[in-house]
Amino acid sequence: AAGDAILVDNKPLVPPYTILAIGDGQRLSTAFQDSADGQYLHALVENFGIRSGITAEGDVSLPAAPSLTVRTAEPRGAGAATPSGRATADTGKGTS
Repeated sequence: AAGDAILVDNKPLVPPYTILAIGDGQRLSTAFQDSADGQYLHALVENFGIRSGITAEGDVSLPAAPSLTVRTAEPRGAGAATPSGRATADTGKGTS
């Protein structure tokens, strides 16, 4: 995010926003709604009338990737070294 804008690959998105996630729909929905971000979205819905909805689909079709570059993310374990070489503890809050 940059101010009021939501950026993906440094390009602004225009509402309405649709997010597709692959995985166990019920588990993903529950995990999101119980997270700080899910609670923040709920507060926006309650206080400002923003519309939001979550649905679990049996099948989802996603467009092909624009390039052949494959990027993956892996969780960092306790004591994992940072790019600077220093070890850090896993707080469960992610990294920036």
